[in-house]
Amino acid sequence: MSSCIAQACSFNKSDLCSIDFVFNRFFNESQFYFGINLPSVVLQNRMEKFEQKIRFHAELLKTFA
Repeated sequence: MSSCIAQACSFNKSDLCSIDFVFNRFFNESQFYFGINLPSVVLQNRMEKFEQKIRFHAELLKTFA
């Protein structure tokens, strides 16, 4: 299942570095003052949360099927 999610959210390392670079370039100080995570970290957290939800619902469907 995680391979399906990885394919749907396919960002390679250079894509993530590019996004982080732009973010650091313009929001470096706000990152320090407000504790904002880099976009690559936020994306990883959201993918993990999404995967957990998908697994939960898949198990729930198996229970009632």
